[in-house]
Amino acid sequence: MDKETNQATFLLYNLSGQLVGYQKYNPNGDKSEFNNPKLGKYYSYVAKESDTVSRLAVWGTESITQDSDMLFVVEGVFDCIKLRNAGHAAIAVLTNNPKALLPWFKILNKKTIAITDNDDAGRKLGNLTDEAYLPPEGFKDLGEMTQEQVNSFITELGYPPKTDSQTSTRGSLKSVL
Repeated sequence: MDKETNQATFLLYNLSGQLVGYQKYNPNGDKSEFNNPKLGKYYSYVAKESDTVSRLAVWGTESITQDSDMLFVVEGVFDCIKLRNAGHAAIAVLTNNPKALLPWFKILNKKTIAITDNDDAGRKLGNLTDEAYLPPEGFKDLGEMTQEQVNSFITELGYPPKTDSQTSTRGSLKSVL
């Protein structure tokens, strides 16, 4: 978190644990300035494997553990933080159509659960996972919901928060932001 510019930078990794990119978030940026590093709300950089192929990168790989048999898949970092605060393994794919990640999902051998953005583009993500859900009516994504609303929503889906200590916003990822 850069307190002078009020911007957050999220590091992006591949499944081998290699740092392969980053996403900057500028709360004062313009969302219509797609991937503009100076004016945009979001700017993502992912290193290239070749001149034409970008590496696969997501945020949240450190939450994927051997003892978890499922993985939440969401579009954005702030959506992912809500699920991580609830004690679940979750990754943000930073796109709504991550077809290139299908081999990852197979390698992980975990049940994948998408909570998509509540728009046409976001629903594409749900076509790539074992289960897919929309956020409750009135919300575009999990990032717009309070932690308590997310906890209640995922409980209704059958995936309650893991423990009370992991769902507290004190000391959670949200409190850092």
